[in-house]
Amino acid sequence: MTELEQRLAALREDLAWPPTPDLASAVAARVAAEPPPRRLRLQWVSGLRPAAAAALAAVVLALAIAATLVASPGVRARVADWLGIGAVRIERVERLPDVGPARDLGLGRRTTAAAARRLTGLPVPAIPALGAPDAVYADRPAAARSSGSVSVVYLARRGLPAATRGIGALLTVLPDGDPAVVKKLAGAGTSVEIVDVDGALGAFVSGDPHVVAPPNRLAGNTLVWVRGARTYRLETALDRDAALRLARGVR
Repeated sequence: MTELEQRLAALREDLAWPPTPDLASAVAARVAAEPPPRRLRLQWVSGLRPAAAAALAAVVLALAIAATLVASPGVRARVADWLGIGAVRIERVERLPDVGPARDLGLGRRTTAAAARRLTGLPVPAIPALGAPDAVYADRPAAARSSGSVSVVYLARRGLPAATRGIGALLTVLPDGDPAVVKKLAGAGTSVEIVDVDGALGAFVSGDPHVVAPPNRLAGNTLVWVRGARTYRLETALDRDAALRLARGVR
């Protein structure tokens, strides 16, 4: 099963599909009225290699689902049980666990960009619209993960309101893989919305604070998305559209 198929399978039980209209009669009437397709078009479709045909079918299916997500706010806003976005697993829970004040944000140790790359093998992300980050952190646990994570911190400023501990934006990059490296526990007052980030599957978590583990702390609005073999997590006090604008410029 491909990565796309896995994600679609994870979503199928959670989507609140709108009522399906009766399309069969309308489609049958239209097909009967249409002239036969040109032979050249039939030859082109039938001449596709199996791999190309499968890729085309996957693209068509993805576009259809994307159109449904855009057209139906109920679909965009609902995650019933859990959703995996790269290395992040978002779970819906009836009650959040009790968490005390975290001693730190679980970012690892403060370091330089060059040292973070050497330590983790991951790129150091940046948000060009915000300029140079105020701090860089690297985390490489002894076990469980092969690469760890790299985080950059931007302090709050005009146009970038304070979120957790006076931080305006916290951007973390993780290796893509098992959606259990980072867990997010969302309660009834937290909204989880499926979004598109430059053609990549993403989720925007907003509303009441949710729990992120590790390190078992409360977090505010967070955008999670996958790009290539990396998972990105952007925590701010910004709304969805503002967070998406920052995310699209991440490099």
